Amino acid sequence: MGGGLMGLRADIFKHRGSGACSNHGISEQFDEVVIVNVEGPHEPRPEAPAVWLTRGNLPGTVKVIPAVFDDERNKWGPDPRWWMFGGQYVGGSDSRLAEAVEKILGHRFYGAITLHDRYEEPDPPRYDLVDLDPFGRPLPKGAEPACGYCGLPYCGFCAAIKGLLDLGALPLPKGGAS
Repeated sequence: MGGGLMGLRADIFKHRGSGACSNHGISEQFDEVVIVNVEGPHEPRPEAPAVWLTRGNLPGTVKVIPAVFDDERNKWGPDPRWWMFGGQYVGGSDSRLAEAVEKILGHRFYGAITLHDRYEEPDPPRYDLVDLDPFGRPLPKGAEPACGYCGLPYCGFCAAIKGLLDLGALPLPKGGAS
């Protein structure tokens, strides 16, 4: 993976008081990273894994996520899994990092960048254990859906009327809603 595949080294800033919350992510194992989509003189190495600088989940923010190497294309890219903030930050004093953030956000940025290195393996849905009611809500397999308003087998009418009342689309009957 050598030969021009360089990046910018950055430190991981760890909050010691709250403990590790990254679910065994990068920040629990390392003290530095190499941001591979920011031009710099460093290569990822066993003690400094590759990460990717990208737009954050909220407007006006950026984040760093793990990166993966694509052997076929001979280049780095963002790990496509859904990464979460594990409580730690990445930063450094090199102006190239601030310039890279400015390219993403359109304005200067000063400060540490959230490190989204927490990943939780999702539990696959167990559709074999449930049926769905007419509104797509899960029911135990073989259960007869019952209306939560009148107790009859699910017709959906009461729920639809209640929803319209809640939205204000229907006038309340005299004496209020029961």
